[in-house]
Amino acid sequence: MSSTVFDRPGLQGAKKVLKGFAEGASGGHAVLFYGIEGSGALECARELALTWLCPQGGPCRECPVCRTFEAGRAVDFQHVAPWGPSSMIKLDAIRPGQKPTSDPYPGVPLLEFFRSGPLMARTKAVLFEKVERMNPSTANALLKTLEEPAPFGRIVMTTSELGRVIPTVRSRCLCVACELPDQAEWAPADEVEATFGGTPGLVDRVRAHRPAFEELWNLLGQLDSAPPGAAMALAERMRKVGEALAKAEGTSARAGHAEALRCLAQWASHRDPALAIEAVEAHRLVLGNANAGIVIDALMASQAQRARAGTLG
Repeated sequence: MSSTVFDRPGLQGAKKVLKGFAEGASGGHAVLFYGIEGSGALECARELALTWLCPQGGPCRECPVCRTFEAGRAVDFQHVAPWGPSSMIKLDAIRPGQKPTSDPYPGVPLLEFFRSGPLMARTKAVLFEKVERMNPSTANALLKTLEEPAPFGRIVMTTSELGRVIPTVRSRCLCVACELPDQAEWAPADEVEATFGGTPGLVDRVRAHRPAFEELWNLLGQLDSAPPGAAMALAERMRKVGEALAKAEGTSARAGHAEALRCLAQWASHRDPALAIEAVEAHRLVLGNANAGIVIDALMASQAQRARAGTLG
């Protein structure tokens, strides 16, 4: 049997909530798990969705509903994550768009999904990942469903930035913290894991995609000593790392580049505050739909100039 969220260290409060739902406790129809990236909030959300769906309520992990959920084919479940170049959850995830767009929602809008009852499961469930990426019109549209849910409809959400979730949405959910365990329970094995990890989930990501993170580690180790003329070569390597991460995780190239920049900012935070600030801004620009190649080129050029100035000084 594959591991579950209950096999992970920490998350004691979240695990109690999940056990309560599995034992039939009435915890409401909408739950928001929050914690920093890699804390386990997404895993908790998936566990709760499966608990709601499973006809046995366990979840049993053996019935057709559980098996199709694990295979990503559950007909009574939808997973909504930010999409498109802007990486946002937009209004057509809640209700059908009024006019065609160049970046349509790839699933069934929430209101249409909840229009009919479940086909196989006990309930229908929708998981909104990174709910802080909802724009205001989307969040306001979601409120009506949160206030007047279908009797068979359940909603679970995750966020790493609880303060960015509008108060009216938070107040209509059971909010569950996903706290980190003591580091002794999940200690990183080496500097690569310690630098690019920081939480159990992120350490797992580093281990799963080790070659890409090792290449990034080697690249970053050359930033202070590389000659100015190497800036473009370093930028190209940075882009390739982003593309490798995107391919490994099945995400967009933009998401892969953003992850590489996040790691750069994390690496620089204890070494080069100026570079860390620029990397955070570059990450924001890429998520905001800026051209990733141009942003990375500019970042590497700036770092090369700063390194040269330090050498000349």
